[in-house]
Amino acid sequence: MWFTELGQVTHEAAHLGGGAHLDAAGAALLSGDPVRLLEAFPGGVRIDDPRSGRIEGEAALRDFCRASGAWLGERDARSTAGPVTIGRDRVVGEFELTLTQDGRTFGLPIAVVVEPDS
Repeated sequence: MWFTELGQVTHEAAHLGGGAHLDAAGAALLSGDPVRLLEAFPGGVRIDDPRSGRIEGEAALRDFCRASGAWLGERDARSTAGPVTIGRDRVVGEFELTLTQDGRTFGLPIAVVVEPDS
């Protein structure tokens, strides 16, 4: 599962890394394939996730996306975008996920921080 809102944060962060990254970030957003982020950020993509720990490298990114997509799908996840803050060195996007588990529906606030190296 690939939320458009997460792609938008990544696309904004590509601006910080320079114009060369924008086309690749846009392709990742449009394709729905987060692994295409590796084209947008050739220095590598590292994800620090509270459930999964640190994810680095293409194989780990593919596994993370597959496992996260399944987890979100099982919970009928929907996202609502919040504010996006663009700083000199990072972009922060806030979201709320609406999840259903054990017959209960609840909101889970999350934040995504993207810090391109350059």
